[in-house]
Amino acid sequence: MFQVVTDAIVLDKEFTYDAHVRVHLFTKECGKIVGKATSARKITSKLGAHLEPLALSAVQFVQKNHLPQIIDALTKRRLPPEAMPVLRMVRMLAPEYEPDHELWALLAGEVPSPSRVLAVLGYDPLFASCEWCGKPPSHFSLKTLFFVCADCVPRCGAAYDCAAL
Repeated sequence: MFQVVTDAIVLDKEFTYDAHVRVHLFTKECGKIVGKATSARKITSKLGAHLEPLALSAVQFVQKNHLPQIIDALTKRRLPPEAMPVLRMVRMLAPEYEPDHELWALLAGEVPSPSRVLAVLGYDPLFASCEWCGKPPSHFSLKTLFFVCADCVPRCGAAYDCAAL
C-alpha cells in the first residue's frame, strides 16, 4: 500500500451503491486514474464538494486493493464549463496510470481546443480526413474514434457523441 499526494482534475464521477462515489481523475503524477471516495455523497462529507467535475484539486489517495481510495481533497480552482467536452475526451481516450506532462500542462492552463487535446492524445486532426467521404474533418466521434466532416455527422449515427474540432 502506498500513498500519493498530487494535483488532479476531476473528469467525471459516478454514483455507486450507498453513499460512495467512483471518481475519474487526471493527475499530474499518475495520469488518468479511477478512485473511490467512501461516503462522499453524505451531507457531512468533507470530500463531496472537492470532487465535482471541473475541479482542479489537491488530492491524496492510497493504493488499496483494486481502486485507489481517495482520503483527502481540496479544491484549488474550478475550470470553466466550456472545458467539459475536452475533459470527456480525456476520460475516454487517455490511458490509465500513464502520466502525460504535456496533456497536464494543456488541461491545467486555459481551456484547450479539442483539436489540440486530440493531437496530444495521438489523434491529430491535421493528418486526418473524413472516414466516410475523405473531406477535411470538422468533428471527432468518441463512439467510433473516427474523424468526420460536417456533412457526414448525421450519416455516421453518432451525432450526439461527436466533438467539434
